[in-house]
Amino acid sequence: MPQPRPSLLPGPFELHISRAARERYGVDDGLFSFNGNVVFASFHAARLLAQRINEIRRLEHQEGWVEAGQINAMGLIDEILHLVLARYRQQREPALMARAARRARLPLAENTEAASP
Repeated sequence: MPQPRPSLLPGPFELHISRAARERYGVDDGLFSFNGNVVFASFHAARLLAQRINEIRRLEHQEGWVEAGQINAMGLIDEILHLVLARYRQQREPALMARAARRARLPLAENTEAASP
């Protein structure tokens, strides 16, 4: 019997939501992991969040609404991009994140010069 391949990304799918948005929409703290990311264990949680966002938007007389499928899609896209980045680092450039962190600490002018060929 074949063994399952190990995942590059351990843990559940997570959707990053800003503190301001969490406070504005009254998102239950129980949905968050230790680092402030919303963890959706089910489509039901996405529906509840969409409902809450839509209630607030309606009370504020804002146009448009959010659908639970959009929230789930954002979470999947986020995780897919994490997977793509992890695969790239694994296959092409293991030091990518360390190099990016060093560049992020440079002043903008130096950062632009460092990016030049």
